[in-house]
Amino acid sequence: MGGRADAVDPHCRLAEIGKVFKQFGDKEDSLRQARLTAIESIGRLAVQESAGHVLVAGDVFDNEMPTEVTLRAPLERIKLFPQVKWHFLPGNHDPHRPQGLWERLTRLGVPANVHLHLEPTLFTLGSDAVLLPAPLTR
Repeated sequence: MGGRADAVDPHCRLAEIGKVFKQFGDKEDSLRQARLTAIESIGRLAVQESAGHVLVAGDVFDNEMPTEVTLRAPLERIKLFPQVKWHFLPGNHDPHRPQGLWERLTRLGVPANVHLHLEPTLFTLGSDAVLLPAPLTR
């Protein structure tokens, strides 16, 4: 991210929100929370570096059937950074399928600064940058 308003982090993973850490016993909750806190760190860095966009290239969620609370959790943190546009692409842990999590998320509603790229459609990021997403649908 190089200080331009339309700069983009070329690849960012939100570390599979909703991942289960039962093998770590009483540390499970703090590990899950750390993954959400990372969203805030990415948002702060984007603002600090004047990056207008963050690309989350797959695996926003750990599985295809997250709870509603899990679906909303990253969005609540993203709302803290309305000046940054967040671009989500489905990945191997959270592919785009009919009636799947991405349609559930759309029905719940996403903040205005979140773009769900569920089709391979060209998206203009700025005067000198475009995104051609390739969402996983397997």
